[in-house]
Amino acid sequence: MDPPFFLWLVAGLVPWFFMQEMLNAGSDVLHRYSYLANKIKFPISGIPTIFGISTLIVHLGLVVVLLIIFFAAGIPLDLFLIQVPFIIITMFLFFLMYSLTTSLLCALSKDFANLIKAIVTPLFWLSGVLYDPTTITILWVKRFLLFNPITFFATAYRDAFYTKTWIWDDLHRLGAFGVVFLATFITMLLLYKRLSKEVPDVL
Repeated sequence: MDPPFFLWLVAGLVPWFFMQEMLNAGSDVLHRYSYLANKIKFPISGIPTIFGISTLIVHLGLVVVLLIIFFAAGIPLDLFLIQVPFIIITMFLFFLMYSLTTSLLCALSKDFANLIKAIVTPLFWLSGVLYDPTTITILWVKRFLLFNPITFFATAYRDAFYTKTWIWDDLHRLGAFGVVFLATFITMLLLYKRLSKEVPDVL
């Protein structure tokens, strides 16, 4: 007998709460804490980092709750859960890079900030958080989901907690995320090098 659908759903929602916070508030973090940059002269990169760590602490609490829910439902702790710390660290690093990249751009352009807010909801519905992305048959949607980091992390959590598989079992999905991770890292480095000195003056 398969575990209840509720467990499958909650396993994908827990990482989404972290990702949603980083997508929304994380992209606007320099505006929210502008006084740190232009009055205290706090390093620009440190502001998204502190915000990300505080969001991660809340997320770790939710992961503990998730473990309790699965244990209470009769799902035993097993070896597949050892990949969870790796998934959490990777998710934190990726969305920290995202937060630093987008917050720099949002600090310079209100239009870009509004764009980020507008695309979060479509990203949610095109992420596979509420449905199984493997059931999608439309080719362009399937390819988008393959390169969507939200889909990757929601599925990775379900692999560890629910379906009991390893994230490296699907090399296509892992490779696609690797491409997105590398592209985000390079973009962050280039933008930070160009904009980190301008942003405090704009703020």
